[in-house]
Amino acid sequence: MDKLAVIYNISFTAFYKVTGKTACCNSSFNLFTKFFDLYFAPVLYKELREEPQDPNAPRRRRRKSKAQIFKNYRTDALADGNMTETHKAYLSDMEAVTFGNTNRVLNDLDNAPITWAGKSLNLESKVALKFVFNIGSFTGKLSDLRLRVSYLDAYGNEKTEILTESQAYGQGTGAYVFTVDTLLAAELRTVVSVQIYAGQTPVSATLQYSPDTYGNNKTGTLLDLCKALFAYSDSAKAFFA
Repeated sequence: MDKLAVIYNISFTAFYKVTGKTACCNSSFNLFTKFFDLYFAPVLYKELREEPQDPNAPRRRRRKSKAQIFKNYRTDALADGNMTETHKAYLSDMEAVTFGNTNRVLNDLDNAPITWAGKSLNLESKVALKFVFNIGSFTGKLSDLRLRVSYLDAYGNEKTEILTESQAYGQGTGAYVFTVDTLLAAELRTVVSVQIYAGQTPVSATLQYSPDTYGNNKTGTLLDLCKALFAYSDSAKAFFA
C-alpha cells in the first residue's frame, strides 16, 4: 500500500512519507518525528497489523524477499519477515503460478538486414526486457535506428513506444541491446512486439515476447523469484483493472 501523507512542521517545511521511504527538506525539529510516530505512522502502517487494504502488498513484499534470497542480499532482514497470518493468507497462490510461452519472430519482412540474436528478462533493481540484435547486412547509419515497441497495457489499451539508437548499447561485435523498462507490474504477462526501423523503414522482422515466458525451465531460488514476481503481477492486474 503506497500512501502519501503531506504535513508541515513548525516552520512550514514540507515533509512527505511514502511507505518504506522518507524524505524531508531542511528539518531540524524533533517535534515532527514525535508527531509522525504518534499519529501518522499507525495510519500509514495499518496494513502491518490488520488486513491489508491493498492485497498486492503481501505479494509485493514476498517478491522483494525472493529477490533478496536470489541475490543473497540482506537475507537476515527479509522484506516479508514480519508478515502476519492475515497477510500470509494472500500468498497461497504462488505454487499455482504458471508461465507463458510467447517467443517468436514473425515472417513479416523478407531478407531483413538486421536479425534478432536474443531476448531476456532483467531482474535487477528494475524489471526490464532486453532485446539483442545483430547489425547483419545493414549499411545505414546506426543513429537512424529506432525500436518500435507495442503492447496492450494493464487496461487493455494498445500502447506504442519508440526507443532511439542512443538508448541502445553494444554487446560484442555487431551486436546491440535495446532495453525496455517501462512495463508496469500489472503488464508483465502482456505480449510485447518489437521491430527495428531505420527512420520510417522497417529493417528487422517483428519479435514477439512475453515477460512471463522467462520463468520456464528455471530452478531453485530463481524459480521462486519468478513465481513470486508473476503472482504479484497477476494480483496487481486484478486489483487495478
